[in-house]
Amino acid sequence: FIKSSQKAPITNEKLTPLMPILNAPKTITPFVALDCEMVVVDGGEKELARCSIVNYNGHVLFDKFIRPQKKVTDFLTWVSGVTPAKLRGSPTFDEVKGEILKILNGRKIIGHSLKNDFAVL
Repeated sequence: FIKSSQKAPITNEKLTPLMPILNAPKTITPFVALDCEMVVVDGGEKELARCSIVNYNGHVLFDKFIRPQKKVTDFLTWVSGVTPAKLRGSPTFDEVKGEILKILNGRKIIGHSLKNDFAVL
């Protein structure tokens, strides 16, 4: 990323570390960042409720709410931002796992507490 005090060579605009590089490729890059949000379901287990993946340049490659298989007992909204309304009509993990795996396969994956994300994937 480019410091906000520097000019971006491609866009000639100031960027902050959280902004995507505007004219950079929006395709899958060798490095991707992954973040998963979980909810607690019957039995106290955690299931995937949202998966977000961005490329090296900060462009969103995948960002979907995912309907858990079991009944949700705690949405963990204060951490996850997941609500019942956001899960209504969302696909199941089985419906989107191919998309997710296609993006992640062969990439270097960056994230925080990835072991938790990989556990629900």
